[in-house]
Amino acid sequence: DLIAWNHQQFLVPYPSLDDEVRVGNVYMRLWLQAGDGFIKSWGEPCRLFELLFRRFLCELDRNTQVTIMCIRCLERLYMFHADQIGPFLDIMILIRSMASTKSVETQHRLLALLATL
Repeated sequence: DLIAWNHQQFLVPYPSLDDEVRVGNVYMRLWLQAGDGFIKSWGEPCRLFELLFRRFLCELDRNTQVTIMCIRCLERLYMFHADQIGPFLDIMILIRSMASTKSVETQHRLLALLATL
C-alpha cells in the first residue's frame, strides 16, 4: 500500500508564535534576529520589500512598535538585496512620513533607512 501525504493540508500549531507580528509568512521579530546568511539567502526579496513597505504605511502612527520593526526589516533586507530590489522610487513618502510622525524613534529609524537606500 502506498501512503499519500498532502503537505499542504499538514499543519503544526505553534502557540508560541500566536502573538508574533507577521508580514506575509515572515515573523518580523524572529527575522530580525536571524543571521546575515539567512537574510542573504532570502528567496523573494522584492516581494517581501513590498509587503513590508505596505505594512509600514498602514501602521505609521497607529502602532509604533510594528512601524519600527517594518523599517528595520526594510533596512536589513535592502542592505543585502539592493541589487535585486533596485532603486527605491518612493523616497518622498518616507520623507513625508518622517515629517508627519510624532515618534522620534520612528524618525530616527527612517533616517537610517534613507541612508541605506
